[in-house]
Amino acid sequence: MEGVVDALTAEHRQLLEEAVKRRDVYVPDIDVDSLPVPIFDLFPPLESKVVVPRQMGYRGPLALPNELADVACQSLGKKGLLAELNRIQGTSYDLEIDSLEARLETCVSEGLDFGTAYSYMRPLWAQQNFERLDFSIEIDLSELNFYKMAAQTARMIGRRDRSVYTDPFGVMNYIPPRRVWDLYSNRVVDYAVVELWPNTSELVWRVSHPWVHSNRRHTVMTLINNFRWPVPVPVDVDLEQVRIELLNCGAQYAWLDVLCLRQVGEDEDEEERHEEWKVDVPTIGFIYSPPHRSERPEEYGPIVCYFNGLGWPFVLEEGTLDDHRHWLNRAWTLQEHKHDMLTLGLTEESPTPEERDNEVVRRFYERLEILPFHPPSNIFTVLHAMQPRAAANPTDKVFGLIYFLVTPRYPHGVPAYLEEEDVEDAWLRVLSAMEQRYRLDLLFLFPAAGTGKVAWAPSWQQAMNSDFTTLLDTPTADYQHSTFFHDRVSKFVSGLPESVSEALPDFLTDLDDGLLSRGLLNFVSERHVKKIMDRTGEVFARGYAVAGCFVRGLADVPQGDRQRTGSVRMQGRNLVVHAAHREPIPEGEYVMVGRDGPASDVWVLGTLSRQDRRLFSGTTLWVRKVSILQMPRSSGENLQRFDPGEVTSLRFD
Repeated sequence: MEGVVDALTAEHRQLLEEAVKRRDVYVPDIDVDSLPVPIFDLFPPLESKVVVPRQMGYRGPLALPNELADVACQSLGKKGLLAELNRIQGTSYDLEIDSLEARLETCVSEGLDFGTAYSYMRPLWAQQNFERLDFSIEIDLSELNFYKMAAQTARMIGRRDRSVYTDPFGVMNYIPPRRVWDLYSNRVVDYAVVELWPNTSELVWRVSHPWVHSNRRHTVMTLINNFRWPVPVPVDVDLEQVRIELLNCGAQYAWLDVLCLRQVGEDEDEEERHEEWKVDVPTIGFIYSPPHRSERPEEYGPIVCYFNGLGWPFVLEEGTLDDHRHWLNRAWTLQEHKHDMLTLGLTEESPTPEERDNEVVRRFYERLEILPFHPPSNIFTVLHAMQPRAAANPTDKVFGLIYFLVTPRYPHGVPAYLEEEDVEDAWLRVLSAMEQRYRLDLLFLFPAAGTGKVAWAPSWQQAMNSDFTTLLDTPTADYQHSTFFHDRVSKFVSGLPESVSEALPDFLTDLDDGLLSRGLLNFVSERHVKKIMDRTGEVFARGYAVAGCFVRGLADVPQGDRQRTGSVRMQGRNLVVHAAHREPIPEGEYVMVGRDGPASDVWVLGTLSRQDRRLFSGTTLWVRKVSILQMPRSSGENLQRFDPGEVTSLRFD
């Protein structure tokens, strides 16, 4: 068996030696040749046209050559399998160890190849990687729980099965990837294998890349994923090149979509793919940045990027950035961008950020630097970044926003991916699952009524075609409930605590004591402060609704005039209002809706569509959004009277 990895050509060995001298391959701080374990040399196929130095070869322990990984366990038998596992990992376990013989027998009887068996046994066998591996310490395999892996797999499968429903929300919690690529064995394995390591999160590297044009790629059937589906790769790239480059960077496991996310294959496999994609596609963004990553970012494996295509060298030429297949122009890659990601495919010709005198290089790094990070300052930065990007399926652009806008743990999780769904229906489901602050951005900051499924938010067509440049620097307002709804509220019959008085919006501070006291009781009982909801009952915030507001002076939109001034007459007072947008507001009577708390200068204008009265739940106003306007808090205009009436909630159509 030792001779199986010795058949290396002189050409390959020369390439590797040259790469090692240039430090283009991963060279650990220790002398790998002195380790008491086999040292393997890996090379791409001879027919590969490799121009990236880090793809030329790899030398180190534990990473199997394909010739060894492909050997059938049946040809080795239990003793031969044990001998190889011991040889590769520098151990001397024997069949007397409890449960070890049974595990080896399973590998043989199930027809596994050595690479697959090595993947599943290695976490139970050794430590982490050869840099930190203490070969003098042998693990007591009798104390290891060989059933933990099966239990982990069953648990995650159960979570996925329970997550897929026919309702709008498919994935109820953060779910780790279904599969990972074990670079040491060159096999795709269940994520449960990685969870057996003590430092699970930092082991998996995430690979980001754009799919190249269809005429520049083909599909290959490979033992890497056990021939489960055809793997799309560029025609001039072999997966071994990608593996070698990742190993040279120090990776042990990687998530790569073409290998770990089920791809289009045979017709009989399509139903299974559709079911997997319901969960796996909307959670891709959380693979690249788990929900709790910001707490300890150093504990997660790097994100590495091929900007031009999988395995392709990183080059910037005239026309590169205009290609809709470039990384900067794809919908899915928007959520994969991180400030600390590493660039792969580097050659001597690859550009650097310092080469700003080259226009193409300057444009590339400028576009890269302005991409939004999580969490975005407001929803419009993300929509603006998505607008020019391309996708094979229009729905992909909607789901490419989920990572930025939806919290996977609360309140609902993320919507399931339905491949054939109408894009407006998909957008509506994302709106319903979106974080409250971004929904309020759309309600209070987007100046027009929606033309799609709802009026309170833009349709997907509006979201992709509206000019958001004036809103990009607008921070997401703090729409959290004000001090009315926390421990600073005192329930009382008369009198007004100073803490509550200070939190009132300016235009309510002139209310007489009696009315203000009555109003505060209504705040506490949720009668004065409205539950502002969408039509499904999802709460935006709490605030105020004033009916019978007559607006004038904003119907015309003069050329070049960004901010217009008009007036609104409400409850006997004329107040100055502004419209800092170019949407006409016809003269007429409206319902004005504002939010509670200090940041209440923006109001939504709407028309009353209907009114529901219920004995126990009170009255609900149904309002259809028309536009928005600003009422300056510093203008000195105040309402002298505000009758809360019997309205307890307000819903937007």
